[in-house]
Amino acid sequence: MRDFYQLLPEYLTAERFTSYAFQYTLIQRWVPKDASILEIGCGAGILTQALRLSGYGVQTVDIEERVRPDIVGDIRTLEYAGKTDVIAAFQIFEHIPYEDFEKTLYRVSSIATDAIVISLPDVRPSIGIGVKVPKFPYGFKVFSVPFVDKKKVPLENAHFWEIGLHGITPRTIRRSLMRSGFRLVWHSRFVNWPYHHFFVAKKSN
Repeated sequence: MRDFYQLLPEYLTAERFTSYAFQYTLIQRWVPKDASILEIGCGAGILTQALRLSGYGVQTVDIEERVRPDIVGDIRTLEYAGKTDVIAAFQIFEHIPYEDFEKTLYRVSSIATDAIVISLPDVRPSIGIGVKVPKFPYGFKVFSVPFVDKKKVPLENAHFWEIGLHGITPRTIRRSLMRSGFRLVWHSRFVNWPYHHFFVAKKSN
């Protein structure tokens, strides 16, 4: 337990909390309340607990035993018994090589029966506009700006790849999802923290 609480400071930043809130809102929008969710990379468990308190059935997988997931293991090699309606993985897949990301998408497509909801780092400069009208949901739009020299932008520590670097674009992600049996239905960067680019994809029929 001591190791777990030592990890907390890196998860409890203002930027991460805004992302947790949007992850929760996104799942509420796209995932029915009676759905089962397999969350890959549960971190501090903030999203996990919020979803469980809202009535979702959530099972967690993490390679880090100290965060106390339901299942300890590497999703690239994990033998998961059974099915789940939805796979959720936020800021996880950039920690493995892109070729492993595609292979993992294909693996989880055999586990998920309905959809996958993920976020990935997007290093491109952006301009965001948010609008809040009383009695209406918060709306926003983020416009990405191409880099002048992408080679000068370093990868974050422990990241193998990010959107906006080395030829990786949202279209690249869409193609990878399609090859794995998913159909992209929505994607956007989050206006409060555009470094997080969210994707929702449904299983192809």
